[in-house]
Amino acid sequence: MDKRKKVILIDAHGLVYRAFFALPYFTTTDGRPTNAVYGFTTMLLKVLDEEKPDHVAAAFDKAAPTFRHTTFKEYKATRQRMPDDLRPQIKSAKDVLEALKIPIYEVEGYEADDILATLARKAAAEGFEVVIVTGDLDVLQLVDEHTRVMVTSRGISETTVYDVEKFHQRFGFEPTRLPDYKGLKGDSTDNIPGVPGIGEKTAGQLIQQFGSVEELLERLDRVSPKQRELLQSRTEQILQSKHLTTLVTDVPLQWSWEDLRRRAPDQNRLQDLFASLEFKSLLERVGVVEEPKPQGRYRQVHGPEELLEGTSTAQEIGLYLQRGEGHPLEAPVTGVALSASPGDVQFLAIADDRVPDALRPIFESAALKVTGDIKADLLTLRRFWDSAAEVGVRRGHCILSAQSRSTHTHHGDRGLGAPGMAPADGRGARRLAVGQRPGR
Repeated sequence: MDKRKKVILIDAHGLVYRAFFALPYFTTTDGRPTNAVYGFTTMLLKVLDEEKPDHVAAAFDKAAPTFRHTTFKEYKATRQRMPDDLRPQIKSAKDVLEALKIPIYEVEGYEADDILATLARKAAAEGFEVVIVTGDLDVLQLVDEHTRVMVTSRGISETTVYDVEKFHQRFGFEPTRLPDYKGLKGDSTDNIPGVPGIGEKTAGQLIQQFGSVEELLERLDRVSPKQRELLQSRTEQILQSKHLTTLVTDVPLQWSWEDLRRRAPDQNRLQDLFASLEFKSLLERVGVVEEPKPQGRYRQVHGPEELLEGTSTAQEIGLYLQRGEGHPLEAPVTGVALSASPGDVQFLAIADDRVPDALRPIFESAALKVTGDIKADLLTLRRFWDSAAEVGVRRGHCILSAQSRSTHTHHGDRGLGAPGMAPADGRGARRLAVGQRPGR
């Protein structure tokens, strides 16, 4: 049997909102708030990496009243207005989704949960495995044998995944009966009223016994006199509360499975966006590596005379001998780089395994020579000049850079033949005293 394709449906609006209150407030260096979009992005990347969906979509609420507000004017009336520092982060979260090439859906008159419900029911009916990521327990009514709901807790740092078994363990009835349960208990988060005196335990027991609020209201003779009185007096409210918590599964959407197909991110856009938001730690997670920006000036010269330009008056010269594999006394020399001023590097490629004699004056000059590996460089020079062991230490000091040898790469490997040079004053480096041979 073919493996079911998987679709991930993201309650983006709810997750950004929760991240704003869950994470410490922080901003970019220029003062733009980013805690909510950072938390949302981190969780999104984690879910995509772990679930590896074939299709994915995200939904947001529209900034307009829904049919629930029209039905019940007090719907969500107790909620505070959106914080000013959260508003721009909703836009940033959409930018992240667009850079990841995840389609976004918003429909006036409906909430994000209704959009997710519409897509989830369609996907399950067509044989998809569905995973909904949300912080809203109302979505649990969509759980079935092909649909799991991943609910965030502790802000967004932890999640609980509900399948049919997990839902039964918590509530004791079928997921489709969750609106009936809330019709009795109410939902203070959305300012949906419940029946006074009926809490989670009693509401759960009644739904387990009767299945639906309609069935319960028709058989009130089977409940206690006190419950009968409460339920009879609030029949209309119970049915309305159930209606308010029931998700719509036929939202008018223009979409196709091709629209939801998982695509590779727009790496250039994502890199620019994460750089702007100062999310440098997230670049590697999406396979975007920030290219190092070259500093200073580098050029490849064609002869030793060009390489020596500008070195005659220098008091300090950076030196790099590029070698092939092997011991410094035997490894072929493939290039020489000199730097007479910070950030200005000249490189001469060598094809005949010999340091040109025309360069000897620079080694014998009084200028301070800075090298990443003094022992290896002096051993190499001894192959060509008998006095090389004294060259550069007789009239000055050679400095061993604090940088490790492993940081030096070949010219052909990175396009810059010279490595980073040691500090001009030699701090953090080992000095060879005048006349001292390497290794002593």
